[in-house]
Amino acid sequence: MRSTVLFLATLFLLSSATIVRGQSGWLALQPNVVQLQGKLLKVMKYGPPGYGESPDSDAHYEIPILLLSQPIRVEGDPLSAVNREDLLNVSFVQLIFHGTAAPEYWRYANRNVIVSGSLFRAQTAHHYTPLVMDVKKITGAGNVAK
Repeated sequence: MRSTVLFLATLFLLSSATIVRGQSGWLALQPNVVQLQGKLLKVMKYGPPGYGESPDSDAHYEIPILLLSQPIRVEGDPLSAVNREDLLNVSFVQLIFHGTAAPEYWRYANRNVIVSGSLFRAQTAHHYTPLVMDVKKITGAGNVAK
Protein backbone atom coordinates (compact mmCIF):
# COMPACT_ATOMS: atom_id res chain seq x y z
CA MET A 1 0.00 0.00 0.00
CA ARG A 2 2.76 2.41 0.98
CA SER A 3 4.67 1.75 -2.27
CA THR A 4 1.47 2.32 -4.26
CA VAL A 5 0.93 5.70 -2.61
CA LEU A 6 4.57 6.61 -3.22
CA PHE A 7 4.28 5.54 -6.87
CA LEU A 8 1.09 7.58 -7.37
CA ALA A 9 2.62 10.63 -5.67
CA THR A 10 5.69 10.37 -7.92
CA LEU A 11 3.50 9.97 -10.99
CA PHE A 12 1.48 13.05 -9.98
CA LEU A 13 4.62 15.13 -9.47
CA LEU A 14 6.04 14.07 -12.83
CA SER A 15 2.80 14.87 -14.65
CA SER A 16 2.63 18.24 -12.88
CA ALA A 17 6.19 19.03 -13.94
CA THR A 18 5.26 18.26 -17.56
CA ILE A 19 2.27 20.60 -17.37
CA VAL A 20 4.34 23.40 -15.85
CA ARG A 21 7.06 22.80 -18.42
CA GLY A 22 4.55 23.09 -21.27
CA GLN A 23 3.27 26.37 -19.84
CA SER A 24 6.65 28.00 -19.19
CA GLY A 25 7.72 29.08 -22.65
CA TRP A 26 8.49 25.74 -24.29
CA LEU A 27 7.59 25.48 -27.98
CA ALA A 28 6.38 22.29 -29.63
CA LEU A 29 7.72 20.53 -32.71
CA GLN A 30 5.75 19.58 -35.82
CA PRO A 31 2.91 19.14 -36.56
CA ASN A 32 2.17 22.06 -34.21
CA VAL A 33 2.26 25.54 -35.73
CA VAL A 34 4.21 28.19 -33.81
CA GLN A 35 5.12 31.84 -34.37
CA LEU A 36 8.68 33.15 -34.18
CA GLN A 37 9.95 36.71 -34.38
CA GLY A 38 13.34 38.00 -35.43
CA LYS A 39 15.48 39.33 -38.24
CA LEU A 40 15.60 37.49 -41.59
CA LEU A 41 19.20 37.08 -42.74
CA LYS A 42 20.74 35.79 -45.96
CA VAL A 43 23.63 33.56 -44.92
CA MET A 44 26.03 32.00 -47.43
CA LYS A 45 26.58 28.27 -46.88
CA TYR A 46 28.51 25.67 -48.83
CA GLY A 47 26.82 22.74 -50.53
CA PRO A 48 27.87 19.66 -52.46
CA PRO A 49 30.14 18.03 -53.10
CA GLY A 50 32.21 18.86 -49.99
CA TYR A 51 30.02 21.23 -47.93
CA GLY A 52 32.94 23.58 -47.29
CA GLU A 53 35.88 21.19 -47.54
CA SER A 54 36.67 22.55 -51.02
CA PRO A 55 35.27 26.10 -51.04
CA ASP A 56 36.34 26.82 -54.63
CA SER A 57 34.47 23.84 -56.07
CA ASP A 58 31.59 23.46 -53.58
CA ALA A 59 28.19 24.94 -54.39
CA HIS A 60 27.32 28.22 -52.66
CA TYR A 61 23.80 28.81 -51.33
CA GLU A 62 22.12 31.80 -49.74
CA ILE A 63 20.13 30.32 -46.87
CA PRO A 64 17.31 32.14 -45.06
CA ILE A 65 18.14 32.19 -41.36
CA LEU A 66 15.97 33.80 -38.69
CA LEU A 67 17.99 35.52 -35.95
CA LEU A 68 15.48 35.28 -33.11
CA SER A 69 14.68 38.35 -31.06
CA GLN A 70 14.86 36.11 -27.95
CA PRO A 71 16.28 32.58 -27.56
CA ILE A 72 13.68 29.81 -27.44
CA ARG A 73 13.33 26.35 -25.91
CA VAL A 74 11.80 23.54 -27.92
CA GLU A 75 10.37 20.47 -26.26
CA GLY A 76 11.30 17.16 -27.84
CA ASP A 77 8.79 14.45 -28.65
CA PRO A 78 9.71 11.23 -26.81
CA LEU A 79 7.70 9.23 -29.37
CA SER A 80 9.60 10.59 -32.39
CA ALA A 81 12.71 8.98 -33.85
CA VAL A 82 14.13 12.32 -35.09
CA ASN A 83 12.60 14.95 -32.80
CA ARG A 84 13.21 13.26 -29.44
CA GLU A 85 15.67 15.66 -27.75
CA ASP A 86 14.88 19.08 -26.27
CA LEU A 87 16.63 22.09 -27.76
CA LEU A 88 17.66 24.86 -25.36
CA ASN A 89 18.76 28.44 -25.94
CA VAL A 90 18.08 28.40 -29.71
CA SER A 91 18.95 31.75 -31.33
CA PHE A 92 18.99 30.83 -35.05
CA VAL A 93 16.46 28.89 -37.13
CA GLN A 94 16.83 27.96 -40.79
CA LEU A 95 13.65 28.75 -42.70
CA ILE A 96 12.26 26.55 -45.46
CA PHE A 97 9.75 28.24 -47.77
CA HIS A 98 7.29 26.37 -49.99
CA GLY A 99 4.40 27.41 -52.19
CA THR A 100 3.33 31.03 -52.47
CA ALA A 101 5.68 32.32 -49.73
CA ALA A 102 8.79 30.98 -51.50
CA PRO A 103 9.35 33.60 -54.22
CA GLU A 104 8.63 36.57 -51.98
CA TYR A 105 10.55 35.93 -48.78
CA TRP A 106 13.77 37.70 -49.84
CA ARG A 107 11.94 41.02 -49.88
CA TYR A 108 12.06 40.70 -46.07
CA ALA A 109 15.86 40.22 -45.98
CA ASN A 110 17.54 42.21 -43.18
CA ARG A 111 14.12 43.14 -41.81
CA ASN A 112 12.25 42.13 -38.69
CA VAL A 113 9.62 39.52 -39.41
CA ILE A 114 7.11 37.20 -37.83
CA VAL A 115 7.01 33.69 -39.27
CA SER A 116 4.44 30.97 -38.63
CA GLY A 117 5.12 27.33 -39.31
CA SER A 118 6.18 23.96 -37.96
CA LEU A 119 9.51 23.31 -36.28
CA PHE A 120 11.63 20.19 -36.76
CA ARG A 121 15.19 19.02 -36.09
CA ALA A 122 17.77 19.20 -38.88
CA GLN A 123 17.71 15.97 -40.88
CA THR A 124 19.88 16.46 -43.99
CA ALA A 125 23.12 18.12 -45.07
CA HIS A 126 20.99 20.95 -46.48
CA HIS A 127 19.80 21.84 -42.98
CA TYR A 128 22.41 24.22 -41.60
CA THR A 129 20.99 24.88 -38.12
CA PRO A 130 19.90 22.32 -35.51
CA LEU A 131 16.31 23.65 -35.70
CA VAL A 132 14.46 24.24 -38.97
CA MET A 133 11.04 25.77 -39.65
CA ASP A 134 8.72 24.84 -42.51
CA VAL A 135 7.26 28.34 -43.01
CA LYS A 136 3.55 28.75 -43.73
CA LYS A 137 3.42 32.55 -43.46
CA ILE A 138 5.81 35.51 -43.18
CA THR A 139 4.95 39.11 -42.38
CA GLY A 140 6.91 42.23 -41.53
CA ALA A 141 7.21 43.01 -37.83
CA GLY A 142 8.06 46.71 -37.88
CA ASN A 143 10.83 47.70 -35.50
CA VAL A 144 10.10 45.15 -32.78
CA ALA A 145 13.27 43.05 -33.06
CA LYS A 146 16.74 44.52 -33.39
